Amino acid sequence: MSAVFLFSGVVLATLFVAAAIKASRTELRITALVCAGLAVVAGFGLASFRYVAEDRIGLVSKDIAFRSLPAGQIIATAGEKGPQA
Repeated sequence: MSAVFLFSGVVLATLFVAAAIKASRTELRITALVCAGLAVVAGFGLASFRYVAEDRIGLVSKDIAFRSLPAGQIIATAGEKGPQA
């Protein structure tokens, strides 16, 4: 489902950029480019959320971070990559 949101944001952004290229007025170009940026941000944002039902368990794992887990540690407690506490 998250891929759908991400793909939709990219497609909308592409359409807004195409509209900006064809626009004759500078204000319309700027507006279309701002909308393209918002579409990409919304797509990434919506793709980042998951719904976990009441009778299910969700595991939160961080894939992007500056630090990896130290040796011997299995749960991230200070913002490292890996399963989050």
